Parts: sequence; C-alpha cells; structure tokens
Amino acid sequence: MASSNTVDCFSDTETDTLLSDPPSDFDDMDSARGQDFDRMALSSQREGPKPRSIPRSYDHSMTGCSGIENHCRPPSKSSKFEAVPTEILNKIAWLLSNDQDLFNLMCTCKTFANAFSSPESAIWRLRFNCDFDWPFVTDTAEFASAYQLRKFVLKHFVEFNNPEDERLVIQLEVLRDMVLEAYNPPEKHLPPRLTSRNLAAFASQNSPWARMFLSCPFFPSRSGRYGQRHPLFESIQLVLSHLLLSPASHMAYNVRSSRTNYDMAVVYNWSKPLSLLYRKLAEKESLAPAIPNGRRQRHSGRRRRPPRTSKPTHELDTHALLHIRNFWHRHLIETVKGLGSTDITENTYAKMARELMRREITPRPWERPLTEDSLLHLPTEWYGHYSTLASNWPRKRQELEEVQSLAEDWQEVDPMKLDFTISTDNNVDGFWSPIFSSIPAFQQTIPELSQCVFIRGLAPFVQLSPGNAARGSDPVSQATLTLPTAPRLSKYHPYLALRLRGVIHSIPAQPQPPSDDSDPDHSIPGFNRIIMILYKPTKRYLIQVLEHAQEEYGDSFTTALTTQMAQNSADSSTALDPAEIDARLDEYLRAKLLANPLWCDGSKLDKDAVEEMEEKFRLSEYLDWDFEFAYAYEGAVLPGQKILLGRWFRILAGGVEYSEGLEMLDGEAAGADQDAMGLDGAGSGPGQHDEAAEGNPAPETTRDASRHTKRERGPFIFWCR
Repeated sequence: MASSNTVDCFSDTETDTLLSDPPSDFDDMDSARGQDFDRMALSSQREGPKPRSIPRSYDHSMTGCSGIENHCRPPSKSSKFEAVPTEILNKIAWLLSNDQDLFNLMCTCKTFANAFSSPESAIWRLRFNCDFDWPFVTDTAEFASAYQLRKFVLKHFVEFNNPEDERLVIQLEVLRDMVLEAYNPPEKHLPPRLTSRNLAAFASQNSPWARMFLSCPFFPSRSGRYGQRHPLFESIQLVLSHLLLSPASHMAYNVRSSRTNYDMAVVYNWSKPLSLLYRKLAEKESLAPAIPNGRRQRHSGRRRRPPRTSKPTHELDTHALLHIRNFWHRHLIETVKGLGSTDITENTYAKMARELMRREITPRPWERPLTEDSLLHLPTEWYGHYSTLASNWPRKRQELEEVQSLAEDWQEVDPMKLDFTISTDNNVDGFWSPIFSSIPAFQQTIPELSQCVFIRGLAPFVQLSPGNAARGSDPVSQATLTLPTAPRLSKYHPYLALRLRGVIHSIPAQPQPPSDDSDPDHSIPGFNRIIMILYKPTKRYLIQVLEHAQEEYGDSFTTALTTQMAQNSADSSTALDPAEIDARLDEYLRAKLLANPLWCDGSKLDKDAVEEMEEKFRLSEYLDWDFEFAYAYEGAVLPGQKILLGRWFRILAGGVEYSEGLEMLDGEAAGADQDAMGLDGAGSGPGQHDEAAEGNPAPETTRDASRHTKRERGPFIFWCR
C-alpha cells in the first residue's frame, strides 16, 4: 500500500510549471530517489510546516489509503457516478487543467482514488504525453513515478549555490533526461516528432526552473570566482546555449549577462602557452567524475551502457567552452538596463545578431534526437563572427578585462559566413591538404582520417546594410546624379574571400561514459570537434588562377610585373618597393575580375566555381604555404549541430603559432618564445588547467611582470541558417 504522501505531494504541487519526461533508467529510481528526497527538503527555504516528501514507492495501489480518507472523507454510500467506465473516467481526468483538479477528483471517493493512484492507470501516460516528449520507459507502470517525480523536482527547483547540496545532482539528472528525450518517438519504428514538448518547456516563460538553471554561469564552489568544473552541469548548459545566444529568445534577456560570468584569460587563452579545447590526456591524468561518488553508489541498480574497454585518451574542455559561451551571451545580446543601473553595456555584436535574426538567421534548438546526429547531416552554411584583440594585445589583466573586444570600436560589424562542401573521402577530394595535416598543434589530437569528414569552401563577410542604400532611396539624388560611375567590385567579392579547409570528427559523449560498469552513464551524445584553417591566398596566386582559367598560359602578369619593376629599380638604383608591387597586383586583380562579365558581380563565383578553378590550376595535394595570412579555428559542434563554439589563433608557415615578442615589463629583452604551439601535442599537458583557468588568478606581479608576448587569439561563434 502506498503512503498518503503520494496524494500529499500533489496537494503541495502545481502543474502549471512545465515538466520533463522520465529518466532513462528506472531500475532503482523508486527506492533510491525516494530515500534521497525523504532525507532532504526539496522546497525552497521558507518558514512554516516542512514540505511533504516523495514516497518511497509508487508501485502500489492507493486502495484504503488513509491519506485519501483523512483529507477527503468521501461519503460511505456509493453514487452512480462511480460506475462510470474507466475509459470515460480517464478522458475526464486527461482534460483536467492541472493536477490539483486531479487530486480533488481522487478525493471524491475511494473508487476514483483506487483508479488513479494505481501505477498501471492509463491517466499517467495520457497526462505525461499531453505535455512532454515520450520517455525512455520499458513498462507503462513507470509513467506514474516518472510524472510525479519530475513534477516534484521542477516545482521545488533550487538555485545552484551550495556545492554540497545533493539536490543539485538530482536536478541535473532530471534536466539531462529532458534533453535526451527531446523528439523521442513512442516506438522505434516511428519517425521522430516534428516538434519537442521538452524543448518548449525549457524555453517557456512559465518555467522558472529553466531560468534558475541558466542563470548560474558555473557549478558553485566554496572558493573561486568562476565556480568549479562539473562535466554534467557544463554539458547541459552548452546543449541549451541557443536559449542564451538568440535575440529571439526571451530567456536570453531574462538571464542576466555580466562580465563576471566568464574569465577573459580563459576566453582568449591569454598569458599562457597555447592550449587546445580538445586535448590529449597525460598518462597519469584521469577525468573528473560526472557526479560525486556517494551519489553514484545509490544508483547501482539503474540501467547502464556496456562497459568501456579502455580509458579515455582525450578530453573536451567543457569548462573553457562555458566561459566562451557566457562571453558571447554578453556580447551578442543587448543588455537591458533598468532605471539607475550602472552596468557597463557592450557595443559589440548585438546589432549584427539582431540584423541576422531579421533575416531568420539565429541560433535555434536542435530538430532531431541527439542520438541520431550524423556528421553527414551537418549544415553547410553558417553565420557568426570572431572576437579579437590583435592590435591591442593586453599586457595586464586589468586591460584585458576592460577592453574585452576590438569590435567595441568598429563602426559596423558585418558577419562572417562559412560556406562549404562536405566530403567523406579525403583521398579522392583532397580537402584536407598535407600541409594542414602536419600542423604541430593538431597532430596528436586528430584521429585517423577514415573517422573524419572534411570541408572546403569560402569564408566571406556579408554586408548587411549596403552603403548606397540611403542615396538609392532619395529621388532627388537619383535625378541629379547623371555622371556615369566606374564599375567597382562589391565590398566583399567572393573570389577575394578567405579560403576554408577543415576536418570534423566525433568525440565521446560528455561527460564521457564511465569505464567502470558499476557507475551509471550520465553522458549527453552529439558532441563533435571541428578544426578549420581560414587563409588568404596571395594576390599572385589569385591572378595566376584567373589567367589559367582564361587559358593565358604564357608568362603571368606577376612575373612580368616583377621583372619590369626590377629593371626600373636597377636603372634608378632604388630597391623594389613591396607596397608598390602589392598595390599594382591588387589593381590588376580587380581589373581582371571586372573585365569578365561572369566574374564582376561575384554571383557566378560561388564556392564550387572557385574550387573548380583552383583545382584545375593546382591540385590540393600540392597546396603550399603561399598565403598572406592564415588562422586556425578549433572548437566544438554542440549537440544538435546548430552552433559552433571555440577559439582561433593565427598561424605562420609550417603551422606554428604567430607571436610577436615584446619587451618584458621589467625592461629585459624578450627571449626566445617557448610556446608549446611548436611542439607535438600542444596543449596536451596538465598545465592548461592552472589557477587562472579555475577562476583564481595569480597576482599581476607574477602573471604580467614575466614575459609578455603579443599574440593573435580569440573566441569565435557560428550558427547555421
């Protein structure tokens, strides 16, 4: 017999708050979680009577339940209404607006109490699936416990303030199950749902628990400004990033953004040797547990995945990714300042994000179960931007915190577009050239190429507001402007855009599944790693490609120009002026594009046309470091394949990181740079998780008064169309 706490739980709980589907594992849920909630108060701290707790079991009938008799005291004589068929009774209960009405109906008589309190009652499945995605259950009797448990946890959701509070772990398990069950079909042979009730619950304004969770930038810590590492917390936060990064999401404005929500030293990888977001673990390193050991022992009876045969060899730095996500929340979403507010507002990327949203290009939730993600489903058109401090690399942490991004001083911010093609066979298509495979930082972290997909395309900027829009709308200007104007290339001609090459490979679910079969699996699948090289070919190369496309196989213009200028300089006894050569090359390149009707407006020079022209001139396998500049982008494709998040750094020929040595603050000359970028497996040592990464910065005298090296690094974000 179930205790009266089952009914009491409903009397204390409202159902207007959106709820989740049940967790994926129920073998030991009833006893284990019931005991947990019996030991601790799940309601907010308040005066008055102690809240009732979840019963130890929902698997028994409520027949004869004293709680029903004590609360309701139904009449001893049965009414004709009690003889209503079960199907009709379930229909009535299904149409009730909230669980308080259901509780009142249960209190009318023992017949109704027995009908609804039984775990086998169909009403639990009906009410559950009316609002939420189909749960991972193997028995319909589990719907009752799942429904009541989720309602209780979300109703009494607490803030993430005390790291010792065991309720936080239970809340994370509930949220993780909600994420995994999004779009889950009732039967495996059925197609996934077109919409997700769980994702709607996360985004709803009637979900205070969602706002409460997203308002916590990091898992709490007794000490440390930026919390502590917690893989499960960080993974759930990253999966729900669309709620904080889209101007179309009310949650992005309701959750307060602040400069204190991220460490700029982590965001920019500042004042440290280069560290990758996906790094190789040292032999003695081990991954942090997803949940405390004591919590894991209580769930020894839950379903588990097959045990892993080997320990993880690589780790995704979800903690650093969360710093980067919080940085972009601050800079993509315009801060709403209240009366008398003294918050600093960022004049960076918010206008760009709003303009893209008007064109229906904004971060969105995923559209299929996370378990069905495939790299072949990856979108091929992305929009976003990078943040940089390149020309003003800070010497001191205070300068770093104040500047944040050079976009603050830009007159306008036009988004960058990633437009690429996907290939599964690099031996045939050659998207990932040998020169990129030999970049030292990535040599030990990219798996066998047979496990990767490859991308190639363009990375142009997109002009959101044409410069001549105002004049074109003025009839007076149109009437008086009679002089013909010389044709000009568009502001961002695709042929002059950055070239893009990249590799994408899957990585283990986060947190990584345990190697010990005695531990439950709390992982979230769907994380992928992306590496991109964005480079600008030299003008000589671009001219040669165009000349080859027009079958001009004689001496190229660049060769003739260099010879002519060399002769002129010899006659005048002056050295060649590189700036003059570059200006002449740029002038000739633009003139050549304008002279061809198929090339002048750029509409016919998409990524496929440019790729074909370049391949005919020189195969990708013979590509060399003949670039004006190049940047390496490394990050994660978040589950759902809607958002790219990571960091970039500038590279030189050979793939080593660009750095410009400056004088040390104590006046000594800067020595040779010992950056780990030039070594195999850069960022694979334990040094990347130092005090600064954990939010405990060392004093400036020890951080800044040592060597100061000027670098070009920063965070990036892109979202698909």
